[in-house]
Amino acid sequence: MKINTIKLNNWNVREGRKYNNLDFNSAKKYKKEYTFKPANYRKIKLPGYIPEQLKQNEVDMVNHSRRKRQEEYLKSKIFENPSDTQRAWSIISYNVSANNRIIPPPIHIQSLQGVINSDGSFNHRNKLYNSELIKTSLSEIQKNPKYKKTILFDRNGQLINKNDTPVVQKYSAVWVKIPSQKTDRENFKNNVSNVEKLSNPNWCTRSKDNKAVAALEDGNFYVFVLKDTSDLWSSEVAMTTYNGKVMQIQGKENNNLIPLEFLPDIITFLNARNHISVKEDNTIKNIKLETGYTDDGPAAFTQLLIAQKLLDMK
Repeated sequence: MKINTIKLNNWNVREGRKYNNLDFNSAKKYKKEYTFKPANYRKIKLPGYIPEQLKQNEVDMVNHSRRKRQEEYLKSKIFENPSDTQRAWSIISYNVSANNRIIPPPIHIQSLQGVINSDGSFNHRNKLYNSELIKTSLSEIQKNPKYKKTILFDRNGQLINKNDTPVVQKYSAVWVKIPSQKTDRENFKNNVSNVEKLSNPNWCTRSKDNKAVAALEDGNFYVFVLKDTSDLWSSEVAMTTYNGKVMQIQGKENNNLIPLEFLPDIITFLNARNHISVKEDNTIKNIKLETGYTDDGPAAFTQLLIAQKLLDMK
């Protein structure tokens, strides 16, 4: 199997039904796999306080992102053999369904190479491709000078020296600070790409056609990535900012609740970066976190207080 790194634009696809470069039998064979899979807001568990129209709007954005990603992938023709393209897409999009908000990952040649076995067959673990995206992003951020304003922190919120050992080898958890458009205008497009690659599939920042661009227009984007015992990386927590304040904290479930298992990591990081101050009795003093509620739900400091209360109730 050969990956073709040259993009050819003559393979036009319309909603997964028409293939100019496939004969009739091939098109018929692959139609089912390539058919667009829309999300249905009535089948997705969204917080009850969100109005129906906002739920519909959010799911419409997810479907728009799914369609764009599918077209982007199929038009790129990165494999010489259409059947290889079909198999790769099946792996990348297998968990996309009507009852979730998952957005398929962006195309990345190096990451795709990481899911092809030595015999040319595909590794069918979808998590592997997402992990490869994170690993290649971390490596690029560490080695490429153009990402000098993208900052890496260890689990305790301490700066990582980019000239040190590769982070994917040395660390089991990393915080990444991707700079805003104002801070790093020159690399805005590349930074948006890193937001896409480092975002969890459930997050709207998974796609530039959804909120990956908006995440960097007025603030920095923080993401906490974790390596499990199988050496697979996943994105667990994201934080958006505005005017230096953390606006919202999101776990992989994308339900506006802080995942309790990572609450200590979040508090440690925010304390180390002077967004909060943890007192001797473990109470938290707010320094640079938004309070109250926004259109998307509880703001960051309110989320922290809710998470602490939920943890105390356990």
